[in-house]
Amino acid sequence: WKPDFGSNEFNARSGAIITGARPFLIAYNVNIRNTDVAYANTIAGVLRESGVIVKDADGNKVLGPDGQPQRIPGRLRCFKGLGVEMPKHGITQVSINLTDYHVTPPHVAYEEVKKEAALLGVEVGGSEIVGLVPKDAMLMAGKFYAPEAHDEAALMDAAIKGLGLSDLYEFRAGEKVIEYLI
Repeated sequence: WKPDFGSNEFNARSGAIITGARPFLIAYNVNIRNTDVAYANTIAGVLRESGVIVKDADGNKVLGPDGQPQRIPGRLRCFKGLGVEMPKHGITQVSINLTDYHVTPPHVAYEEVKKEAALLGVEVGGSEIVGLVPKDAMLMAGKFYAPEAHDEAALMDAAIKGLGLSDLYEFRAGEKVIEYLI
């Protein structure tokens, strides 16, 4: 590895530091109006980038020539997901990590979960942001759900409504959008 700055000679007295960075991760859950977590897991498998492991008729993993399980890739890049039970609310969720919202933004994830849920005959409620979300991701969703809106407040409202972010708990942009907190 070569450093961005300075010499690439190791100095045992000073040591070394390596840092890395990744795009902002959005922890995002989509509510499935059903208590059977198999639906949420099926949806997650179809959509997550890593897809699903291929199994034979007996349910055993099919291995490739390299000895690793064969996979059917999922539809959405930068989407990691699985199904989780939410017995307190009588639902399940597709629990998602969006590792680069510029590649797969929340509104795309939400709409794709809705498509898959409809194919399975289950209903999607709303969704929730776990932790914080960049304003840019919310404005992208607002433009998707209300293309005629132009001011930030209208776009934010459209995103909250379009994503169903107040389905389980009231979504307060002032407490969830990073830029509104700094």
